[in-house]
Amino acid sequence: MVRSTKTLVIGDLHFDDRLMGMLDAQKEAVLQICRENDGCSNVIFLGDLMMHRHPRPTVLLALKEVMEEVSRTKLVYILRGNHDSVNKSDDGVTALSLLENNKVKVITQTWIDELNKWVFIPHYEDDERIKNYLKNSPQGYMVFGHFGYNGVLD
Repeated sequence: MVRSTKTLVIGDLHFDDRLMGMLDAQKEAVLQICRENDGCSNVIFLGDLMMHRHPRPTVLLALKEVMEEVSRTKLVYILRGNHDSVNKSDDGVTALSLLENNKVKVITQTWIDELNKWVFIPHYEDDERIKNYLKNSPQGYMVFGHFGYNGVLD
């Protein structure tokens, strides 16, 4: 993937089809935001793209449509959030993997992008694991993650 100066970062979409019209509205809102930011060559989704761990097919199809359209003009990075994981085992298994292609990278485990100087830390149930990844992130790298954190690291 190629280094870029402009990146759009979007968090916690929680796509859901339980209320009539909600999924279509969510899909259109995300696509509109991406269109309005056409100067960006990357989009990073910070996890929780789905509301439920076991999404309905309509939700997966809506996400597929979004990723297909956005990836026509941008590189897409998707972090696994807690709602995107099949279970709480931290094994990285997620339905989001179905969206991956040559312009959409799904990040299920911690990954360092040396080219862009980015560190991606997906959701982990083990807080110590997150702290360790944060502590050991390379100096000067931008960290993107799906976790809450209070305080500072030495």
